[in-house]
Amino acid sequence: VIDRARDAATHILLAYFNLQGAAAKDLGKLIKRLEQENLTIAANTANIIARLHARAKPSEQEKRELHAIREQDAELAIQCVGTLLCELDLAEWR
Repeated sequence: VIDRARDAATHILLAYFNLQGAAAKDLGKLIKRLEQENLTIAANTANIIARLHARAKPSEQEKRELHAIREQDAELAIQCVGTLLCELDLAEWR
């Protein structure tokens, strides 16, 4: 779920910034662009997804002594995707 949330966040931001092909960037660079445009909540929710994605990797867990991913982390990632969409006016909470 977290991997797919990261994919979704990346595609949402690529669509928001209208980037394709060679202009497409990874999630970290897209987050920096949100920060430059003072879209703080969008940047932070995308950053949470990115951090959860990194935390799910066994090498990161061992290297940084991180907790294992839990179901609640996946739920948070899903909520962050929804918040990202709403903050960029691409969706509304109903």
